[in-house]
Amino acid sequence: MIGNVKVGQIVSLVRMSHGWAAVLCLAAWLFAMPAAAQEQIVLTIAHAWPEVFMDERQSVFDKQFMEKYPHIKIEAENSGWGEFNEKYLVRAASGTLPDVVYVHPNWMPTWVAQNLYEELDPYIERTPSFGIDDFFPVILEPYRNAAGSQIALPYGAGTVVMYYNKDLFSRAGLAPVDYAWRWEHEFLDAAKRLTLLDPNSGAVVQSGFTGPNLDWQAEGVFYAPWGAGILDPSYGQGERSRLNETEALNALQFWVSLGQEYNVVGGDWLAGTAGMTVSGTWEIVTTNSADAFDWDVAHVPSGPVAKSTSMSTGSGYAITTQSRNKDAAWLYLSEYLGSENMQFMWGETRRDPPARYSAIDSFVRQGGDPVSIEIFFSATEYALVRRVGGTHWGQMLSVHDQLINQALNGAISPQEALLNAHQQISILLAEQNNR
Repeated sequence: MIGNVKVGQIVSLVRMSHGWAAVLCLAAWLFAMPAAAQEQIVLTIAHAWPEVFMDERQSVFDKQFMEKYPHIKIEAENSGWGEFNEKYLVRAASGTLPDVVYVHPNWMPTWVAQNLYEELDPYIERTPSFGIDDFFPVILEPYRNAAGSQIALPYGAGTVVMYYNKDLFSRAGLAPVDYAWRWEHEFLDAAKRLTLLDPNSGAVVQSGFTGPNLDWQAEGVFYAPWGAGILDPSYGQGERSRLNETEALNALQFWVSLGQEYNVVGGDWLAGTAGMTVSGTWEIVTTNSADAFDWDVAHVPSGPVAKSTSMSTGSGYAITTQSRNKDAAWLYLSEYLGSENMQFMWGETRRDPPARYSAIDSFVRQGGDPVSIEIFFSATEYALVRRVGGTHWGQMLSVHDQLINQALNGAISPQEALLNAHQQISILLAEQNNR
């Protein structure tokens, strides 16, 4: 039936008014309807997950999604993280991108420049139940284009904090650290007291700190406490390098001094031979698995200019402009990044703190939590979101890290490292910004 009218009644009416030609056309349309309704849409989804995560979580979600929407078939593709970007840029050139793709912030500028991400605002606006206001606002920013349109959505977010070995702190007579501690004072004193030498050989057998992190953490942890940075402005494509500024030199000299002057850098955090390490939420699972010592987390120390840390937006997902089934792709994406699945995929597994307010409890209320786990979230007050400096940002970070590591290892001076990095990054900026 169509409405309250039977098919036979419609045929009779049409026969009387239009003849058998009309009847045949109508019949063809009517009998085509069930086939069209049953026609299956195939969605390809590209991930970069460990195989165990694909088996235990991703495949479960996909199966449930297909049971809920039997007209949609999910074909999941999975690649190693290191090969993903290059692999799918090749696919983009041939016009064969999947419908939905994993997104990493560092790759986004190239994809945006090639118009490979679909703007999501129209889909979000017509789906109030998706609840975009449920996302932490700050972590949506890196996934917008220059016009301010949302082109991807994150699944997780986590700040970088200080992990510390409570057993080693206790043996060294150190009290638990508090919010007010400083890099150049309380932190340095603790690192010195935690570092132990073999009485016979003089070799370091226990270190105070595993060392500073670079790459995407460089801006927030390495430079910002001293009022420094790699690029200016902080967000967007970047207009100039800041590595020739005094503040950058002050920051680097401090980090170099930890290893070269005070000899407090080294050790293995998981083995219990380092008192402190800077890391994100992903370290919780591995530290719990090691089960080697009692530990907790603390706010990062303050620098002479600011208290600052890095905030990873986690990665995310986007619909590609090459998708032929964008509405179905949005249906998948909206459920995949809904609150319930964020809890299932990322909260319960501890891969990332979910990007939604409503899902965060699934991450923080589990066994094995550090006593001060809430610090991961209160640190968002002073955290800097992962910056992306344009299409050449990956090259800039590579140049920067190579030279800074040479300074940290004592191969070149801080001044030489920063000068060379400044010059090379300035060239890359000029190329990127067509100057």
